[in-house]
Amino acid sequence: MKHWILGLTSIALASFAQAQEEETPQPDRDGWLMTSISIDDLEYIVETQGHELEELIPSNVAVMAMGINGVRFFMQGTACNAERVCQGLHIWMTFDGNMSYERANEINYEYAAVSAIVKDRTGYQISRYIILDHGTTMANIKSNLLNTLAIGEQVWIAEAQRDVTRTFASAEENPEDSGLEALPEPTVLEDETIDTSNVETVDPVARLE
Repeated sequence: MKHWILGLTSIALASFAQAQEEETPQPDRDGWLMTSISIDDLEYIVETQGHELEELIPSNVAVMAMGINGVRFFMQGTACNAERVCQGLHIWMTFDGNMSYERANEINYEYAAVSAIVKDRTGYQISRYIILDHGTTMANIKSNLLNTLAIGEQVWIAEAQRDVTRTFASAEENPEDSGLEALPEPTVLEDETIDTSNVETVDPVARLE
């Protein structure tokens, strides 16, 4: 009986300790000096910034997530050792769209923080690479991610608007090839005289002072 009670007590204490551990929030790592990065760090960055984690890939030290701005992005550690601890971090987003190499060069000039890469003219990528050799704070890594996502969203919206403009310009020049119907010509109304002979005359309403 005594051993049975001790056994139940041990189980209860273990369960309580596990519950306490699960309820304990992760420590604030924003002030940590990061000279390398791991899959655990990537998961921490995604979760503490409010993004939605979609896939965790420990074997490649990579995560796929949906940003709070609605743009899907990837983060992957680079220059990793056998323990999957990495000296660099690659952040990127891939978009559909017909971007020219000239436009990619313009984006690289306008936004020095990121690189625009054309993918076989069927899409493009906005990316940023962070080197951790001499260390940077976790807060700085999170800021780099937010800046990259913000720039990616701006480029995405701007390119979508350019595509719409090009489509309508092409439709106006070659409506038979664009797949869009040409806008009808405006109808000119004939000048008609309105017959007022049958309109009853109404006495004016006296204005009250």
